[in-house]
Amino acid sequence: MILPLLTRFGITSSNLGYFVLDNASNNDTTLTELAKTLGFDPKLKRLRCAGHIFNLIAERYLYGQDVSKFEEQYSKAGAPERRKLWRERNEVRKLYNLVAHVMASGKRTALFEALQPELNIGVAEGKRWKLVLNRGIRWNSTYLMIRRALELQEVLDIYALKLHRNGDAFDQETYDNDYLSEQEWKALAIIKDQLALLFYLTKELEGNADLSEGGGKASHRVLWEVLPMLEEVLDHFEGLEKQVKNSDFDDYLSI
Repeated sequence: MILPLLTRFGITSSNLGYFVLDNASNNDTTLTELAKTLGFDPKLKRLRCAGHIFNLIAERYLYGQDVSKFEEQYSKAGAPERRKLWRERNEVRKLYNLVAHVMASGKRTALFEALQPELNIGVAEGKRWKLVLNRGIRWNSTYLMIRRALELQEVLDIYALKLHRNGDAFDQETYDNDYLSEQEWKALAIIKDQLALLFYLTKELEGNADLSEGGGKASHRVLWEVLPMLEEVLDHFEGLEKQVKNSDFDDYLSI
């Protein structure tokens, strides 16, 4: 499909640019096959998607080196098994299961939303906000889930206490295994800070070029715009690593 398209637009080895692709192995295969006909070096012509690189950084940070295995297990699991898988992921897993519990039925969602104006606190004051559930482990979904949960932290704590008083076995299981302590909320705040930069840099590299917005903003997602961002990510994590090592949080955060 790609080769006829290149031929139609008169693209040959003499005027061929570069391919911006993610790390999927079938992309390597595609370029290798194209190179046989067009005559180019597939490794030289292959560039990585910056947004995909940021996503890989977030995945490794959140899920470690077994991210592919976890993703495969997660996609095949039903709801009970997914709860068990998430419980292996420290504070994030507890939050996921708690949010999933709220969103599992319209009745629970309505109860959670009703608590917000009753409490009338924080950024939720006078508003009824929906929680955000991490839909798998792609891109910034975990960051968005944590950010919204921190905005509604006190509401979630009250909701969890209601589970504790409920006689339903499923509610009891959720409370016993997924209730978040004050220390765990603090750890989630650090995780949010560590993921925030990846979120905003991804957004900055999206969209069409618009030079009218002035300097200092990514416009074409070219290499001279991406490289400083990679340096910024490195500085960001090194600084937060020192912050975590000087605290009483679990070792896995600094690792």
